[in-house]
Amino acid sequence: MTGPRVRGAVFTDVDGTLTVSRSSTELDLEAVRWMRVLRSRGYAVVLVSGNSVPVLAGLSTYLGLSDAVVAENGCAV
Repeated sequence: MTGPRVRGAVFTDVDGTLTVSRSSTELDLEAVRWMRVLRSRGYAVVLVSGNSVPVLAGLSTYLGLSDAVVAENGCAV
């Protein structure tokens, strides 16, 4: 995150938290909206998942978050 000092960080799981269910790939738009609100208020939003780095990095960028990710069940930060 570039620019002003980060106020804090929010770590959120993707599967079942940002998606409508654990088995779905459909994003919960209300959850995504709140991630963007947090980001606009100076919080880093870090996506956490068992998915691979490219999947999470792409999703983070697509959602306008572009902060760090924790991928592959914590093996890659």
